[in-house]
Amino acid sequence: MDKKELFRAIDACKDNFIKEAAEDIQKRKSSVIQRFFFVNSLENAEKDMRKLSGVRVAVAIVICVIVLSIGVQTAARVSTVFRDWIEQTFQIKSSSDNQKGKNGRSNEEETGRVRRRNNKADEGQDSVLQIEKVPMKDSLQIVGTNESFIYEGKTEGDSDEIIEKVYSIKDGKLSKLPMQSFSGSYKRNTFSFQYSIIDQEIFGYNYSENLVQVFDQINKQGEVYLSVENAKGNEQILCVNLKSGECRQVAKPGDGMNMSMSPDGKYILINHSKSYWTVFNTENETERKVEGLSGYALSNEYDFINDDHIAAVGDAFTKNNTEFYRLNYIDLETGKVKVYPEYGDIKGCWTYQCDMKKKQLEIENLITKQKKVIPLKQAEDVHIMQINGDYVLLGTDSGDVYYLYNLQDETYRALDIPEEIRGTLEMYIVKKEKKLLLTNEKEAYLVNLK
Repeated sequence: MDKKELFRAIDACKDNFIKEAAEDIQKRKSSVIQRFFFVNSLENAEKDMRKLSGVRVAVAIVICVIVLSIGVQTAARVSTVFRDWIEQTFQIKSSSDNQKGKNGRSNEEETGRVRRRNNKADEGQDSVLQIEKVPMKDSLQIVGTNESFIYEGKTEGDSDEIIEKVYSIKDGKLSKLPMQSFSGSYKRNTFSFQYSIIDQEIFGYNYSENLVQVFDQINKQGEVYLSVENAKGNEQILCVNLKSGECRQVAKPGDGMNMSMSPDGKYILINHSKSYWTVFNTENETERKVEGLSGYALSNEYDFINDDHIAAVGDAFTKNNTEFYRLNYIDLETGKVKVYPEYGDIKGCWTYQCDMKKKQLEIENLITKQKKVIPLKQAEDVHIMQINGDYVLLGTDSGDVYYLYNLQDETYRALDIPEEIRGTLEMYIVKKEKKLLLTNEKEAYLVNLK
């Protein structure tokens, strides 16, 4: 079993098994643990993931973390390696290059922000980069689609995780967000939740038992959509006005489940138990059947490519005794389906191929036929480690080098990760700001990827 197969096997496991395994490992305090940096973020059962409480969380990037206790000397050495790696990888000025401020720190360090312009930038990399040091606390999690909400929570026994504090990142610092509450009812069916808002995105949490999901985009009227179970256990979509408290039904109760919203909030995909999908348009509040998307499709078998299109697994076919699938490119606005020869490895619309003889990685857009060639630092196979939004992270067999690639901009960055920090390094993508948050659980840095 190679790393790619192992990764998929782990991702297929139920959350409670992963949590139990992680807790068992922590009890035994094994001396050497090889950890994946990223876990597949394509799962969208948001309520179930919050129950996991830090073992698997849907985020701007989702990470599987196993925290082990380490000695003071080891921690200090790892912390130094982490800071050095940040400076070298993102080409940040050292403190000795800057004018010293109070406490022996540079003036730029005092503000938590350092800038540097390179004379020679690598291909596919920008010449101006910025880093912001972010104060982090233990047990923080990040969620969000276009924004990044950072929260602290606790879990007691088998109960759902209770979120206690929510933050945003502002000017390189954690900024505490207001935790507001909403209570409503529709036809004697009452529900409640708490929420925080950044711009037009809402993060809902601490649900009442019958509330399944708070969709994360706020419309122009200041309304949000909810999935709520009625007395018969059927889900219905409600629209609520957070200011007035008005609540109305926009989709009748039925057998819909596994709902997901498009990144701009225009569409809600609904999977029905009778093996078909519908799409609900939030702008005109109409619902119609979706062609080209299998009624049995799992959440990792389709992807929002942009606001109006999804890529879905199509019909199976056999080539060289191996089973492949067609790519169904579905226009949610018109309902038209365009079929392409093969479903890609990356969000369906992209595929990659590693040529070890030429020492290069080729990424191809199956829709536009555009290709990007990335030179490899050494001849070894490359595997997908994580896909999130416009970004894909690919890792090598040795684990020495990772490649962070932007699918839309066709730009990349090679990341050489020292062995000492592979077990504690966490990475998150703050998608809207195009920044990469790196932390070793004690220190964190926000790097500009523009």
